[in-house]
Amino acid sequence: AALPAKSFMAGLLVCILSGIFSPMLNFAFVFGEPLRNAALAAGASVGRAADGLWALTLTAGFLPNAGYALYLIVRNRSGNLWSRHTAGNLFWSTLMGVLCYASFLVYGSGASHLGRLGGIVGWPLFMSMSLITSNSLGALTGEWRGAPAKALRLSLLGMGILIVAIVIIASGGQA
Repeated sequence: AALPAKSFMAGLLVCILSGIFSPMLNFAFVFGEPLRNAALAAGASVGRAADGLWALTLTAGFLPNAGYALYLIVRNRSGNLWSRHTAGNLFWSTLMGVLCYASFLVYGSGASHLGRLGGIVGWPLFMSMSLITSNSLGALTGEWRGAPAKALRLSLLGMGILIVAIVIIASGGQA
């Protein structure tokens, strides 16, 4: 069955806004250079100088996300669902948050060591590796079970293209 035009437009708007806002964390890294320099002047290592940026920007991103989640919980009257499977959900959501934050710490360290090119080549590498890792883990955990063969082929093709792009970017610095 076809989706109503309103649902399609809402989905399209989310896709467009996601594309616009996706690089904002990298913008924070690039335009946060004065904060990184202040951290270096205070004695932080090159690899740890961006850590303060992540605390600030990820908190700023968390607040509207948490607010929207709370809005949906109230609107859908689904607060009672919080009492189900609490320990397991708490473990997995905490692990997801820790791994997400750790990935930004690693990105900040690596991009800082790349110097001026960090925000230029580091971000596409980071995003590509995020997609490859998440899709690979999804396949290993059975997320793709029952998916049409064409969807799986397209996913593999996309990951292959990302891997080729990583090789091209990595070899671009070699003379």
